[in-house]
Amino acid sequence: MAGTLDLDKGCTVEELLRGCIEAFDDSGKVRDPQLVRMFLMMHPWYIPSSQLAAKLLHIYQQSRKDNSSSLQVKTCHLVRYWISAFPAEFDLNPELAEQIKELKALLDQEGNRRHSSLIDIESVPTYKWNRQVTQRNPVEQKKRKMSLLFDHLDPMELAAHLTYLEYCSFCKILFQDYHSFVTHGCTVDNPVLERFISLFNSVSQWVQLMILSKPTALQRALVITHFVHVAEKLLELQNFNTLMAVVGGLSHSSVSRLKETHSHVSPETIKLWEGLTELVTATGNYGNYRRRLAACVGFRFPILGVHLKDLVALQLALPDWLDPTRTRLNGAKMKQLFSILEELAMVNSLQPPVQANPDLLSLLTVSLDQYQTEDELYQLSLQREPRSKSSVRDGIAAYPLGPSSSSPTSALLGVPRLEATSPILLIGQASLSPGLALSPPLGPGLPPLWPSLSLDHSHSQPAPPAARRLPGPWCWRSGPQRPNPSWIRHSWWSTLRRWWSLCSGTSMSMGTATSHRRSSRSSVGTFLTSAPLGTSTRISEEAWGQGEREGRLTSPWVLVSSRAR
Repeated sequence: MAGTLDLDKGCTVEELLRGCIEAFDDSGKVRDPQLVRMFLMMHPWYIPSSQLAAKLLHIYQQSRKDNSSSLQVKTCHLVRYWISAFPAEFDLNPELAEQIKELKALLDQEGNRRHSSLIDIESVPTYKWNRQVTQRNPVEQKKRKMSLLFDHLDPMELAAHLTYLEYCSFCKILFQDYHSFVTHGCTVDNPVLERFISLFNSVSQWVQLMILSKPTALQRALVITHFVHVAEKLLELQNFNTLMAVVGGLSHSSVSRLKETHSHVSPETIKLWEGLTELVTATGNYGNYRRRLAACVGFRFPILGVHLKDLVALQLALPDWLDPTRTRLNGAKMKQLFSILEELAMVNSLQPPVQANPDLLSLLTVSLDQYQTEDELYQLSLQREPRSKSSVRDGIAAYPLGPSSSSPTSALLGVPRLEATSPILLIGQASLSPGLALSPPLGPGLPPLWPSLSLDHSHSQPAPPAARRLPGPWCWRSGPQRPNPSWIRHSWWSTLRRWWSLCSGTSMSMGTATSHRRSSRSSVGTFLTSAPLGTSTRISEEAWGQGEREGRLTSPWVLVSSRAR
């Protein structure tokens, strides 16, 4: 880092800006490009770009009064670097572009052609047309017949076209889209990122539909085998994002329950499938995936959802500023955020090693533009392979497993296994999905929802006395509140709701509850409730207070009472 700046101890925006200016010499050579690029990329986290431009203009004007020609030329070199490294900012932010034009006009008025020539704001390309998102009409799309005739494409050809399609969509995402998602915790007013997430989900859904469109178990097994090899080729292309989408589609409950279909899949294919699934599981904070990504050379396509999770975790764990007056920014946090965002930005500078056929791209785009819901896919799955009598016990329908005792979907979402004999049924403590516990168990006939991971009984807590007096079944939530992106939450919530309905014969809904802790700070938690339609649930202040006084509740836990039918 330049000069005496110690980012780990924090510094002001002005100090960091001065450090970036001093990182240039009079000829424009950058002594510390990492510092300059990091600050220019990350500054919107702390101040608007228009304010940064105003500070640069002020520094230049002050250097004129001080007759510091060296500071003037270094400032101009920094502006030139900013325009060349992040041109989209100047095209999408008219106020910022006008301020830079004002600086250039000032240089022209002074007759300083040498400095003025360094600032070329007019050559900035346009990005607005490239970021436009087309509007889709769900009603019309529903009526249209989608082509599913991709059987003639070999796995590498299909993997290459999927890679190219997602790469083009990914390149439209800019820093401001990531910043908006992390600060808001959702894709509201973020159409570019929302469309990319939608494309990811469409690939996963299309895989399911391709499998379920086949009438016989043998044909479905052949499609599964085909997509397993597509996933293998995606790994060869180092496209981990689409790999996760394909594996997620293969592991979805509508496919994993097809017991007869999986009996026709060869052991070699199953072994390959399990290896690919293990690569993208959430185990060890996606440790297998991170190690594989770090070893990649050349083009690689990271799993966007994993890195968005990292950004959200950092945003929640570390403050932006180190002092109450918000003058000293958290340099350690800035460096960690920059490391993640730079990995994502690197994708745009690396061309995928594929050649795409425009006609196939168009056909693939149309086929991916599906509007089937989770329930529609599951009903289609039931049509292909109805529940057998042997799978029903005491009126409770069990979910058959996939090719092995492991269900990749749960591993992808980081959701622990539900055991029928567990004293407390724990669902998840993943940072992007709520941690939920259901108690008491519904009995030995309870089918597992995600039979892939074992329950960690070290996290099981005894039911608080206050809770035992509440009519059951009831549930609680533990752990810090985290943003829950819709593309993760939708599948998780839909599957859980269907599972609960089959087990208990009651409906399930999700809501929020607020409690006031001793510190007088408000704690908001997510809760589940199972109850017949038309009933309501609530917890009394007395029950909550007693549970807290007895030390059996660790905030922010939220208890919910409900009656089963």
